[in-house]
Amino acid sequence: MCGICIAVAYVDARHMFSISLFLSFLSEIRKKVKSDLNEITWNLSDIPYPTSPTCYL
Repeated sequence: MCGICIAVAYVDARHMFSISLFLSFLSEIRKKVKSDLNEITWNLSDIPYPTSPTCYL
């Protein structure tokens, strides 16, 4: 029984470590995505829009 308790504790610790790595990896992705979105917003604001509507037939 004690061996099972140690194994469960080890598995829980390893599982929590994996979760913490995964979550920290996700935060890095969120930072990158946010910076990429800011860059896209800047690029879109640089596009000149016509002052009057243009119709193409």
